[in-house]
Amino acid sequence: MRNRMPEYTASARRRAYETVLDFGPEDFQIEVPRIDAALAETVRVSPDNPWYSTDGVCLFSKDGSTLLRCLTRLERYDVPITCTRIDNEAFAYNTVIRHVNFHNQLTDIGDRAFIGTTLDKVDLPASVLRIGTESFAEGKNLSEVCIEEGLQEIGEAAFAECRMLKRIN
Repeated sequence: MRNRMPEYTASARRRAYETVLDFGPEDFQIEVPRIDAALAETVRVSPDNPWYSTDGVCLFSKDGSTLLRCLTRLERYDVPITCTRIDNEAFAYNTVIRHVNFHNQLTDIGDRAFIGTTLDKVDLPASVLRIGTESFAEGKNLSEVCIEEGLQEIGEAAFAECRMLKRIN
């Protein structure tokens, strides 16, 4: 049986026009969806936290292999090369994000990972083997999806309700 990380916690505090999400060495109990991701400008994780790491923008598993949540407001994001999985609902309903650069080490995009986002276009490398259920559903601006050969599984309704979608290659 696979060990499961506990749910996230964070303390948010305001400093003159900035919201900082701090994950201390023992933070892990409160669910992240209760944190207003649209307000965060910085994410910090204590080096002593046994569960999480960060690039200052997103929250990752300690080893950096799973992107757990995007907690800041940004229009573009480059997924780090160490990340092989984007977790369920990692970018869900982020209405600021317009472009995500997926690298060729990424293998799995979780369920509802990008549901309700404002991505314009999605270019998935051949390394992606799985797109989860409703991964890109309700994409308000999504007009084009490019998928290189290699994909093994597309979850149900992965692109449902993407009204602007004109082309999947």
